[in-house]
Amino acid sequence: MLDSSTLDPVEIWEAPFLAVIARLAEPGSISRNERGAMAVSDFKRLAMKVWPA
Repeated sequence: MLDSSTLDPVEIWEAPFLAVIARLAEPGSISRNERGAMAVSDFKRLAMKVWPA
């Protein structure tokens, strides 16, 4: 995550690759199914904050 005004890093999140692939494969939104995109909130549900700890 970057600060919107300075683009300095604020947080780093990490999610298991297989969990992300599984989420992208779930039926539902066009962004996930056709573009392979995921909302930040979806990613954060799968992920763990690694910096700052």
